[in-house]
Amino acid sequence: MVVCSHLASANCMCAFKIERGELVQILHDGHRHWLTISTIGATRDAEMFVYDSLFNSVTPIVKQQIAAILFTEQNTIDLKVMDVQMQSGSANCGLFAIAFAIALVSSVTVQPGSVVFDQKSMRKHFHDCLQHGRLSVFPILKQRRTAVHSQLKATDSIHVFCICRMPKCCTTPSAFHHFTLQSLAKTGAVAFAIVSDCCSSHVALVISFPSYIYTLLH
Repeated sequence: MVVCSHLASANCMCAFKIERGELVQILHDGHRHWLTISTIGATRDAEMFVYDSLFNSVTPIVKQQIAAILFTEQNTIDLKVMDVQMQSGSANCGLFAIAFAIALVSSVTVQPGSVVFDQKSMRKHFHDCLQHGRLSVFPILKQRRTAVHSQLKATDSIHVFCICRMPKCCTTPSAFHHFTLQSLAKTGAVAFAIVSDCCSSHVALVISFPSYIYTLLH
């Protein structure tokens, strides 16, 4: 078996705690932007809702983080980007990410896509929350809609591979295909695989024979 040599590294996406139940998580997209993800309302294990106040696309960094958190046995993770309020200005994404997260976990029936938050009051509200040591739903200007989960802005997917269950992030052309070890084990013949770049800084060449697996690390 090939084991990720970076599993214990804080700099590796694999360092994320694996979550199996409902979750809400704020992520950084690698480009000075914050957004919220959640499995609340998901109908399958490999499904994630994305709440992004400045959505353009789901970046590779976000996809890696989602894959690390879910660590699913499925080969594809479905992403549902929800239609939420867009922020004004470029320095408020963190506040919106927090507002979305609090709305999702609040006992009050507030869905991020169903309301318009009072952006002018958001910073003061968060400051007050920190001062009082208690988070509460951000000020709301008006209702946008009901049945928020039917309002999608976009859909995307993450194809995961390898024992690390991460996206294939190698852009270097290669004659080798990226297989899962499960597929290798079933061949019973000589086979080759390259572990994805997320798994190790080394290239792992796995040669599978009928009776054993021999691994060469370069």
